[in-house]
Amino acid sequence: PDYGEGDDIFAYQNGGNVIVRGEGELQVFDVMGRFVMSREVRGEEAFSMPAGGVYIFRLLGETLRTQKIVVK
Repeated sequence: PDYGEGDDIFAYQNGGNVIVRGEGELQVFDVMGRFVMSREVRGEEAFSMPAGGVYIFRLLGETLRTQKIVVK
């Protein structure tokens, strides 16, 4: 895989859900680096987070993309 920086936004909050767009394994960590969840993403998927806070979303696909999301 290409581990270059992905500039495009692949995750965002919409109401109570977080929308993730892409292909690969999504890994979610809290701001302290603790693992929260992992799931396969194929296309566009919406899911709810267990609690509000700051999360790091990492999408392992053709490229490695990382994004910080503040969940309210």
